[in-house]
Amino acid sequence: MTKPIKKRLPKRKKPRKKKAAKNAGTRKISDADSPNESAQSAAIPSIQEAIAKFPEVKGVSPACALLPEVTDAALRRLRRSIELAGQVRPIELTPDGMLLNGRHRLQVCLVADITPKFTTVESTNLLAHVLADVQQRECNVATRAFLALKIEEIAKLSVQTHREAGDKVATLLKRAKEPTAIKLGDGMRLDVRKGQTIRDASAAFVGATKSAIRRFVTIRNENEAAAMRAVRNEVKMADVERELGIKNGDAIIHIPGNEDLPSDQPSVDEEASSSSDVLAGENDAVVNSSPEPDAHSQPVTNPPKKQKSSAIKAGKPEQPQPGASSELPDAAKSTLSNGVTEYVDGDQSAFFVEPRQNGVPEYGLLLVNQSSYSWKTFETSNDAHNALQEFFS
Repeated sequence: MTKPIKKRLPKRKKPRKKKAAKNAGTRKISDADSPNESAQSAAIPSIQEAIAKFPEVKGVSPACALLPEVTDAALRRLRRSIELAGQVRPIELTPDGMLLNGRHRLQVCLVADITPKFTTVESTNLLAHVLADVQQRECNVATRAFLALKIEEIAKLSVQTHREAGDKVATLLKRAKEPTAIKLGDGMRLDVRKGQTIRDASAAFVGATKSAIRRFVTIRNENEAAAMRAVRNEVKMADVERELGIKNGDAIIHIPGNEDLPSDQPSVDEEASSSSDVLAGENDAVVNSSPEPDAHSQPVTNPPKKQKSSAIKAGKPEQPQPGASSELPDAAKSTLSNGVTEYVDGDQSAFFVEPRQNGVPEYGLLLVNQSSYSWKTFETSNDAHNALQEFFS
C-alpha cells in the first residue's frame, strides 16, 4: 500500500516590522532653528555698510580699528544672543561720533533689523579704554601678541617722528631712561616706564607675554594667513606651529635646568590667556617676566661637557671675581628661578645660567636676537660676563 504524497505548502513569510527611523524624535539644532530661519542665512554686512545705515556713527576710531575681525561663526553666535536676549551692552562712540567699541554689535543690529543702543565715552586715553574692555573678554594668546605688535608699530612710528623733530622722546627706540608717555594720536597714549622698551610697554598694555610675541612673530614670518587664523581664535598657536612644522624651540627659548617639568603641563601662554582679570597697564609681572619653558618646547642640545673648574669640583659655586660686573649699563636685569638671570636690551636678550648640581657643570649663556640664538658654556663666571658685555656692546 502506497503512502499518500504530502504536498509541501510554501512557508508563509512573516510580515516585516517597520524599523523606527534612525534618530527618530531627535533633530540636530542648527542655525536654521533660530527664531528667524530665513534671515539667519543672510550674510553679515561689513562695518562700512553698517556705518552707512546709522547716521549716529561717523566712522571707526583708530583704537577700535586695532582690534582684529572675528569669524563669521562668532558673528552668528552674537546675532543669536542679541535676538534672544536683546542688546545688553550699548555701542560706544567718541564725542565726535567715531565708533570706539562694539562694531560687531553694530553689524549684527543691521542684519537683524534691531535699532542699536549707543552711548558716548569721554576718555583721556581711548586706547586704554578699548584695551581695558579687551582684558575682560576671552582673548587668546595670539590676539594679545597681535595687539602688542600693532601698538609697538604705531608707537615706534610716533617716536621716529619725534626723532626727526629732535625731541628727547626719540631715545625710546632703545630703552626708556625715565617714565615717558608716547602720544599715538587720536586720543591714544602708551605709557612707558623707566627701563622698559616700547615692546615691553606694549606687551604689558594688552597682557601679552614676551614668549607669546616671539612665537607669533615666528608663525607670521612663515605664514601670515595662518597667524591671523590664530588671532581670530579659529585655531591655537600650538596647532599652527605643528601644521607649519615649527618647533616651539625656534620661538621660545628652553633654559637648561628646567627639564623636570611634567610633559603634560599646559604652556605658560595658554594659562595666561585664560585670565580675564588683568588690568591694562598694571600687569607688572608680565613686563619683568621672561619666556618660560613651554610644554611642547624642544630642549637645546648641550655641547660636550668641558673639564670642570676647581670651584665646581669642590661643590661650591664660583663667585664672580673682582672686575667681573654682572650689571650691564643698557640692559634690564631680571632674576628668574632656578639660578637664571635675564638681561634684555631692545631686541637682544641673554640668559645667564648658574651651574647645575645634577647636569650642566659650567656657567651657561644663551644669547638671543631676532635672527638667531646661540648657547655657550664657560668655566668661570668672569668669562661668561665678559661675553655678556661683548654681546650687548
